[in-house]
Amino acid sequence: MKPLRTPVRRPVTLVLVAGLLSALVAGPSGASNQVLPGFNLFDSVEGAFNFFGALNLGTVEFTGQGVGSFDFGSGSEYVGGTDTIVERLATATSGSPTIAIEIVALSLRSVTPVPINAGPAQYIYVTLNQDNGSQMTIGGLGSETNPHGTFSSTLDFDFDVRTAGPTGPIQGTFSKVFTATPKWKHTTTGLRILGVNFLLNGVDTSEDFHAVGLVIHDSGADKHVVGTKGDSTTGGRKFSLTGGGAQSHIGNGLALPIQFAIPQPTNPTVFPPLLIPVAVGGMGTAPVLTGTISKPLLTAMATPSGPVTKSGYQRKLNIPLGALAKGGAALVQVGVKFSNPTVFAVATNLVYAWPAAPAVFSTAAAVGTTTVASPFAGGGSLTYSNTLGARFGGPAAFAISAGPPLGLFPASPVTVYAKINTITPPCTFPMTNGMGSNCVAGILLAAPTGVGAIGGASTMIVMTPGVPITGLNVAAVKLGTAPLGTLLPGTFHTAGTAMIPFPFLAAMGAIPTNMASSQGGPWTTGQIIISAPMAGGMGEKFTLSGKDARTQSGAGTIQLVAGSVSVRFASGPNANRGWLRLTLTGIPPVPSMSPVGLMATVALILLGFGYTMRRRIFA
Repeated sequence: MKPLRTPVRRPVTLVLVAGLLSALVAGPSGASNQVLPGFNLFDSVEGAFNFFGALNLGTVEFTGQGVGSFDFGSGSEYVGGTDTIVERLATATSGSPTIAIEIVALSLRSVTPVPINAGPAQYIYVTLNQDNGSQMTIGGLGSETNPHGTFSSTLDFDFDVRTAGPTGPIQGTFSKVFTATPKWKHTTTGLRILGVNFLLNGVDTSEDFHAVGLVIHDSGADKHVVGTKGDSTTGGRKFSLTGGGAQSHIGNGLALPIQFAIPQPTNPTVFPPLLIPVAVGGMGTAPVLTGTISKPLLTAMATPSGPVTKSGYQRKLNIPLGALAKGGAALVQVGVKFSNPTVFAVATNLVYAWPAAPAVFSTAAAVGTTTVASPFAGGGSLTYSNTLGARFGGPAAFAISAGPPLGLFPASPVTVYAKINTITPPCTFPMTNGMGSNCVAGILLAAPTGVGAIGGASTMIVMTPGVPITGLNVAAVKLGTAPLGTLLPGTFHTAGTAMIPFPFLAAMGAIPTNMASSQGGPWTTGQIIISAPMAGGMGEKFTLSGKDARTQSGAGTIQLVAGSVSVRFASGPNANRGWLRLTLTGIPPVPSMSPVGLMATVALILLGFGYTMRRRIFA
């Protein structure tokens, strides 16, 4: 029998582990009187450049267009959505705090398409041409506070305006000079690259340099707001879309998705039932949105006691494709005769999704006080205002497509039952022996073109072709009064024993198509007035208002409104409304591990493994 071994404790192992951790988990080791050369990586929150008429442009709103990767001198490095990079070219000390800097990367895209030289609207891109001698003065060197101090920077650079992408043809080159005076510190929770913006002295972060919060570059006529890439102090957040929905409405009478007509409420901030719900993914997951918070609120919010400012405000909200969705599993119809003298009822089996493409809502993308006039004869206008002290939103159209084939004309997702004689509901076919005064309706068909105009960019025109019918195009119907014009179930008994359910095709008439032309307008938390004075009856005019009830952290509910004006060949002009509600629940950040933290963890695992194996070998 082997003699029992008495375990030997080795304090030196603990000392070595403690020393290893101290070296790997590097942080500021005390006050430093210098900041070493390095790079600052930024995400753009918003931008507004004034072109003063050049290229026939005024002020254009921009958002970041990530560069993906960048070569800092030793090969390409992944930088993700970083769109602005500034290099510090010299060491700043307490005795010599002013240094040369250079903007080495800039990549922006216009928030909405804009027309260059009065041409067609298209996205334009800003890329760096050259730096003209930028500089920075770093204050607070030699002291050790957090934030460490304030710095002032002047960015003097030329940039190119491009079309067809960030590498597309150059349309013009321009110059800007921006100044900023934010705070700085040694550490960041954002993207860290060894030797680029992290552990610049190879030991700790005591000579690193990172901006705190948002950096507002301002020239008086222009603004470019950035934040350190991925740093929580810039307000980067993730949110789960846990509630809300959307709804649209054509004129006075047709809600889409179909429900009873929605009147103009006394309070324009009151929303109707929203029938396009949040799209739930696999395992019941809600869509994830990302946003950026800044402090303080830049625009006041209205309250009963007057405008006030909040301590936090969401400057940008990124919304994924199809965050809201509703299928078209059944044909739905509603009577609209009470509001439109030319139409009895409308039936649809449409499928809805919103947004039709990834969207960005921001203070930059919102529409200020302006009027968008319809270019169509008999059209109307959209008038945006900031009477609520709010300016947040952006373009995001609905995607609209056909559902399963159902109804009188299975291939058509929209069937309109139009008035073609003197009959008025309620009525049931047959009423007389002649078709001229019987309970019949002319059939108009429509097919969506992929997107709707409501909520789209004000430069977007949506054309919906009327679908011609070959053969019978007059239907025998039974019409009710709740609401007026509603198609009622029932059967028609022929002279024999046959029973034909209503509605059914009974004759052929000279029925026009109902081609539509619509001009949209983007979403806003402010107020919008949608007017179509030539609409059937006495014209149509609606006032809608959004509101923002989010907290300082960006969570909570935001309500936005939008509209469009349209003209249809057969049924005439309409003022169209849209409502959108998003309820955001903050997603707690997942703790990230820095490279040195990962190295420390691996070292501890290896040491633990070695200690275990030693116990087994010598046991």
